[in-house]
Amino acid sequence: MPPDARSSATSSLPDDASSLGAMLKSRTQSLHDQAEQHPFHAVLDGADGIPRAREAYVRSLAQHMHLQQSFEPLLQRAASRSYVFRALARPHHFRLSALHDDLEALGATATQLKAHRATTRFTSLIEACAANDGCALLGVWYVFEGSTNGGTIIAKRIRDLLSLPTDAGTRFVNPHGPLVRSRWREWKATLDALEFDVPHRLAIVDAARETFSASIAIMSDVHGFLTADRTVHVGKAQPFFWKERYGVSDSKLDCEKRGRPRHAGGSQRN
Repeated sequence: MPPDARSSATSSLPDDASSLGAMLKSRTQSLHDQAEQHPFHAVLDGADGIPRAREAYVRSLAQHMHLQQSFEPLLQRAASRSYVFRALARPHHFRLSALHDDLEALGATATQLKAHRATTRFTSLIEACAANDGCALLGVWYVFEGSTNGGTIIAKRIRDLLSLPTDAGTRFVNPHGPLVRSRWREWKATLDALEFDVPHRLAIVDAARETFSASIAIMSDVHGFLTADRTVHVGKAQPFFWKERYGVSDSKLDCEKRGRPRHAGGSQRN
């Protein structure tokens, strides 16, 4: 299927005057809102009691563990091979070690650490986005890194609700502390200083939208487990065929060659 036959969310050509960051924000806003309004958050906030909130939080972190175990090695590989990823990656973007420490501090059990079906599907998406030149992985990263913006608030709420004596248990959700806004602005400015052609921009935006949808599916899986059948949905990953779905060939999608500095600064959005 050619790029112009995709869904209406990403089928029109992007405005060349619009930064990639602005395009990502506008075209993922509705999915961002859906994620924020998911009923899982009410459970996490203690609506069903503190024990259930703790269970929700630990299981949510466990799903992130599976995602990060897939994502971070691919990000490291991309940074070693591509100027685009080297320009963006910093040591503080790698949070898997903090996540393992959080799960240990919270006493996560083997049962709680199981991957839900939606999580297994999500890891397949991450791996597909890293295929070919890997540029689509930027869309996944945009969502992952953007999610840290509320980290200081979320971490404090979790510590208060679960009576955690230190930040052990919340370091993954709050990796940047008071530096979160400045680091996010730096990441976005660097992204916007890179130039991508239309197929790349659309692939990155599509990946970001898929990432939001996959995150919502995980929340639904965990929420369903907590409130309904109490069954962990574990299954084989369903293949995600990036090239077959989007019709972008290796020759057209070459992040190392196509992603290049556009200007020194870069548009920033709040």
